[in-house]
Order: sequence, then C-alpha cells, then structure tokens
Amino acid sequence: MRWLLTCGCSILLCISTALAKDRYEVWQRDGVRRSGNALDNLHDTKQGPTLDGQPVDTPERPLRSIRDTSVRSASPASFVELNNGDVLPGRIEKFEPASSDGSRPHFVVRVDTGASPADLLNETVEVRESAVKRIVSGGASRSDFEPGRVRLHDGRLLLARSVRFEVDGVRCLTDDEVVTVAFDDLRELHLPRSDSLTAVLEDAAWSQGNVKAHVVRIRTTGGAQLTFARSMVQRSGGTWSVRPNWSLNTLQVAAIGIVWFTVRDADEVPLSLLPVAAVRTKTGVHHWPWRRNENVRGGDLQCGTLAADLGVGTHSYCELEFDLPAGATEFTTFVGIDDVVGRGGCVTCRIHRDDMQSPPVWTSGFVLGGGDPLRVGPLNVAGAKRLILVTDFGHDGRPAGADPFDIRDHLDWLLPLVRIDGRQLPNPSENFARWLPTLESWRIADSLRDRVSIRPVWDTHRKVWTYSFLDAPENAGGTAIELVRTLRIGYQNARLVVAAVPDGIGSRGYRIELRADGKPIASTLNGDVDSRGSSFQRAEEREYNLGEFIGREARLSAVIIREGDRNVAPVGVVWRRLDTLPLIDNLPSDGRLLEPDVVLTSLFPERVLSGGRELKLTLTAGQLTDGTPLAIRGVRFAQGMGVPTGTEITYRLDPTWTRFVAVIGLASGSQGAGPYEILLDGQSHWKDAAAKYDRNSTARQIDVAIPAGHERITLRVGGRESFAAWALAGFCKE
Repeated sequence: MRWLLTCGCSILLCISTALAKDRYEVWQRDGVRRSGNALDNLHDTKQGPTLDGQPVDTPERPLRSIRDTSVRSASPASFVELNNGDVLPGRIEKFEPASSDGSRPHFVVRVDTGASPADLLNETVEVRESAVKRIVSGGASRSDFEPGRVRLHDGRLLLARSVRFEVDGVRCLTDDEVVTVAFDDLRELHLPRSDSLTAVLEDAAWSQGNVKAHVVRIRTTGGAQLTFARSMVQRSGGTWSVRPNWSLNTLQVAAIGIVWFTVRDADEVPLSLLPVAAVRTKTGVHHWPWRRNENVRGGDLQCGTLAADLGVGTHSYCELEFDLPAGATEFTTFVGIDDVVGRGGCVTCRIHRDDMQSPPVWTSGFVLGGGDPLRVGPLNVAGAKRLILVTDFGHDGRPAGADPFDIRDHLDWLLPLVRIDGRQLPNPSENFARWLPTLESWRIADSLRDRVSIRPVWDTHRKVWTYSFLDAPENAGGTAIELVRTLRIGYQNARLVVAAVPDGIGSRGYRIELRADGKPIASTLNGDVDSRGSSFQRAEEREYNLGEFIGREARLSAVIIREGDRNVAPVGVVWRRLDTLPLIDNLPSDGRLLEPDVVLTSLFPERVLSGGRELKLTLTAGQLTDGTPLAIRGVRFAQGMGVPTGTEITYRLDPTWTRFVAVIGLASGSQGAGPYEILLDGQSHWKDAAAKYDRNSTARQIDVAIPAGHERITLRVGGRESFAAWALAGFCKE
C-alpha cells in the first residue's frame, strides 16, 4: 500500500510538473521559442531584456515577440479601428473640428476601461480624424473593411459615398440622399476612404532613416492594439507612457494588462496590415472567412511551437491579393495548420507575385496539422506591386490518414513581413506641420528645409510625449532658420503670440525673433523668446502687436537664431504657440469695426461724474482727456475718446437712435479699466463680462440695443489711475 501511495504521489507530481506553464513565452526572429517566469529590463537600452536572467534580444538572436500567458485579450464590442490596423476600445463621445490654435480635427473617444487586469488608464483619447478607418459600437458584423458601409442600431444599412462629421454625429451622402446619424445610433461605420499603406509605413517615421530602429505593437487585455516607436516608451512604476501616431494624446498603459509585445525593424512591414486588393474563395464542405491577425475562429495564431500576434488566418480555398509598398525587396513568413484543429487538416500553399498567371515564387507541398510551421523565405519581391497568398485544397493525392476535402483546413500565415528599401521610409521633416500642428500655416524656404529635423521628446513637466523642431548641428554657423507666413492683417488677427521651450537635448540655445516685412518687431514685454529663460516647466511666451499693418498684407517670419558655443549640439524647439489673436474681439463676421451714424464726440453730455462729483472734461475726438492720442494696444483711433477710469457720462437720447456701438478697452495706465456698464434712465441695462481690461487684454466691440421710450443713457467705467477707451463710440439709426 505504501509503495502504491508513493507511486501515486510521484505520478501526480509528474503530471502537475508537466501541466505547469511558464508565464512568458518569447520568440526570437528565427521562430525559436523560449519560456520563463521573470521578464526584466524590457526597455533597458543598455542591459536589454532578460527572461529568467538570460538575454532574449541580442544582435545574434534578436527578439520578435513576447506573450504573457497569464492573461488573455478580449474582443471589444465597441472600438475605433485605425488605418494602421491599431484598435482603440471605446465609444466616440464627440467630434472636434480644427481650431485656430492649430488643433487638428479629431474624435474624443471615451475609453473602455473595464478590462481585468486594467490596461488603458486614460479616460478619453483624442484621435486624429484622418487616421480613422472604422468605427464600431455594439459589435462588428464583418471582420474586414468595406469602404462606405454604414450600419445603424435600428437595422438600417447605408452605403455612403462620402461622410462629414459633426460634433455629435455624422452626415452620410448616399446615391439618393443625405442621412444624418448620431454617434449613439451608429453601430458600424467604414470610412469611404482609407490609406492603410501610408499609415503602416508612417509607424516607422521616427526611425529617422535608421532601418534598425524598432517599431513595437502591443495587444492588451481589453483588446487594444497599439503601435509606436520603441524609443517612445516612458516607464513609471508599472505604467507605460506611449504615443501612437494617430493619437493627439499620450496613452497610459498598465504593464500588467499587456498580453502581446511584438517588435520589428523599421523597414519591416507586416503584410497582414496592408490593403487587400482582391479576395477569391471556393467553398468546400465548410466556409470560414479569412481574418487579420487571428485564426479563422478568432483566436491567437498558433502552430506548434510558434504563436504570433501578426498574420493571416485562412481556410481552403482562399486567395488573398495584398498591395505591396513601393520599394519592397523581400518577403518572409511561417506557414502551418493552426493548433485549434489538432492534427487535422491538409492543404497546399503557394505565393505568387502580381497575378495568378505568373509562376509561383514558392510552393509548399502538403501541409498537415500537428507539427511546427514551415519557414518561408526570404523571397525576392523587388519590383512586385502585389503579393498573392494561396491556401489550396489538399484533397487530391493527400497522404494516408489526412483529412479529405477542406475538413479542418485552418491554415495560418504567421509573421508575414515585407522588407522595404529604407529610402522609402517616411521622413517627418518633409511634412513638419503634420507633426507640429502649431506650424500649420508657416513654411520654410526650400533651401533650408534639408536642415530641419523633428524628433520625439518626453515633456518632463507635463508627462507627455511631444515633438521638437531641430536645426542640423553641422550648420552651426549657417543661415538662421526662418518660418514664414504672409497674412492680411485686420483687427481680428493683429496680435501674434510666440511660446516655446527647449527640448532639453543638447546644450546650445536659441532666440526666436519676430520680423514683419523683414524688420524686427519688439514684443510687448521683455524681449524675445529665449531658451535660456525657459524649460518644460516654464514656457517663454511673448506677444507682438501688428496693429501698424492693419488693412494690408505683411510677410511675417519667426527667426530661430542660435545662441552660445557653436561647437556644442543645439537644443530643439518645442513649439507651444505660434498663432495670431484678435486685437478686438466680438467683431462682425466680415471683421470690420462697427461705425456709428452719430459719433459720441459730436454730442454734449448732460453730466460727467467721478466719485459722485461732477467734472468738467474736454471730450475731443481721437484723444484722451489729457490731450494724448486715443489708442488701444498701440492702435490709434481717430474717433471716440478716452476718459479717466471711475467716470460716468450721461447723454440725452434721440428717439431715432436704436443702438449704441463702441470699442472698449484700456487706453492708458497700469491699473486697468473696468468694469464697463451702460445705464438707461438710471437703471443698469448692460454690463460687460470682463471685470477689467489691462494692457494685455483684447479690446471688445460692443453693440448694445436701446429699447424705445428711454430718455437718457449713462456710460460708466470703473477702475482707478488709468484711462478707459470709448473708441468709435456713438449711436446707430435703423
């Protein structure tokens, strides 16, 4: 009995040991699998990642992917799919159009944070409109993209030729009508136009021409799929801060919620993320539609010892014709029957270039279930525009015991990667406004463009990823970089604000000088923006008055002048603002000032009071009461007047006057002017929202209706030791 008990315990121990599974699976680029329980230093650029103390990413054996087997990735019911294949779980909360501060049109997505363990820690994420491929709310009916497909929760199905987004929904143009759909009523929207090819290549934009720079793709417990530069990961405790190219925000990801981590070289492009030009199938006994990055049953791609987060799941018979990027040179993949069918299935496979009439560049012979996948390539695809993957029936001539027809023919193409010529990788500097929307309206001379580069930087104060603008170090003594914009100046844009901080990389600083028509303009306060006086925590901001150019075009230029030792590397410029502001707000849509029919200075006031005592003031058009010219923020006004703050002036009304108009603001002094108030027959009729106008405040156009039946109007303005403007003041007749 004791012998039997001992044997039984030994058997149980062996079984439990066999069933025990290491937490992490790691695959090298050659497909070799390792496993372990302690994964460390994943983003340590010096030591490199280790598994149970052993390196897993070396020049000889580079890392391909890691899977955490202790957690699983869910399929989100509501999500936004991006052109590069990424997925953001959540619902569209609203759409924000482009704004004057350089903000791009974008969606505000309410993130699904219900995953366990937690994955995404942001409550909302701003997603560029141009990056969105598909919006799903409540479950998708199809696995792949169908341009223009719109499905509503009430069951209606539309085919949109074009769409236009509004704050709370979308307007869909069909062949017959325009249909407006609220985001809450939308179940599925496939954008009519999508540029997946450009988006996938753009994921490698931050390689800066280095083809060995790495791009990372992760999949999380909540079903998020995020792609970003490996160099753009900032860790703090158990949280990763990353920024995919489609996001206007930095995303906070809990490391414990990461299921898959896959890395590739900048010049490697996953075929499974590229557009499919044609799909041709033949139905046998069963029909299983093909899927991107999962097997045909919706699970992980797994074949023997190899599993992958990138690939294509197919079932015989299936032809998939993928578009290739320009400069494609070679193709590699692994092919095998998915483990979900055990030892079943029997297929043959082929790969063709461009069309099915060309001879295959690779054929497989019979592929059976239950084994490790075949390694394919590298295959020469130079000059090819398309690549066709064929999963064919393996019925005729099949080996003894193999499944007949298409039974269990679930074939995976794992890690299908196209390598491209590194010169085809996008260069962010060729479209700097794409990454720096603050500079959207500015340009650089073609002769200087090659000197400019853009790099991602971590803002240590805001704890976000941002981008900086950099002049080439080798041009230390060259011409200053000049950003240029030609603008017709009016009251609606006669102030220009410059705000910037150094990116903290490098030592040599800069000064930003503003010029108009080639001549330097002084800021309204303390000189120009200077990197030596700023940091991420304290941005240098300066304002410039363009009032002297009102009514004509001016050539504006922001000139970046290097300061300090020419032998040290320059810092980059992180632009916070480079935009215009109104000198006067509340203007009519045409931007013109309102002019009265009866100017105020042509009338004699009944009474002028200050502190309850009557005053005698000389009210002269275009002047303050001390005789100096009337001006607001340096802009002269020939009509109207400036009066001491704390003054109220009363006039008798004419019955034909229906409105009072004026431009209000600080005319002179350091204490400010305001609040402004208008009284009719001694009763308050209108109060300005601003408590006070100082020398940095925007002036305001007012247009106050005067109801019939009133006899007197009183203009009151608070403050002390300053002058308040009633510019272009007077009455309008209907």
